[in-house]
Amino acid sequence: MPVIYSFLDDLATEFQKIPEKLVPNLVSLVVQLIALIFLILIVMKVAYKPVKEYLNKRKTYIEETINKTNENNAIAERNAKQSEEAILASKKQANEIILNAEKLGKERQNELIKSAEEEVERMKREADEDIIKSKQDALEEIQKEMVSIALDASKEVLKREVSEEDNKRLLEEFIKEEIND
Repeated sequence: MPVIYSFLDDLATEFQKIPEKLVPNLVSLVVQLIALIFLILIVMKVAYKPVKEYLNKRKTYIEETINKTNENNAIAERNAKQSEEAILASKKQANEIILNAEKLGKERQNELIKSAEEEVERMKREADEDIIKSKQDALEEIQKEMVSIALDASKEVLKREVSEEDNKRLLEEFIKEEIND
């Protein structure tokens, strides 16, 4: 049992040393705190400031990129809007050109129709004039033929020569009778 007592004595001694081990030595504590502060300053100087500067630069770059992108988008939208307006203006102009062309075509068509109608009317007048002239010529020819036949007939009937005055008088009477019939 002495071994057990000795073990328990050792254990009790160790328990008494635990509070000493839990609370560090004041010098050791101060040295560790100074080392910690020194380490923090070195980390801030070496790592934090450069990292912070890098992050700020990156943030600035991203903001500039976003701003440029927004500006480019605004320019693109403005250009798209201008393009749409130009397209609409072109379509409107094309429609006006088509309407003008149709109008000119209709006017030209009407002019051609009017010209053709005038030509037909002129040809009808000329044909009517030709018909009237031919009819007059035919009537004159018939009249001359009738005079000739009437003279021959009157010579046969009278068996003598008829004077020019008698001839004209008989002819006029005969023509009047024929025209009235």
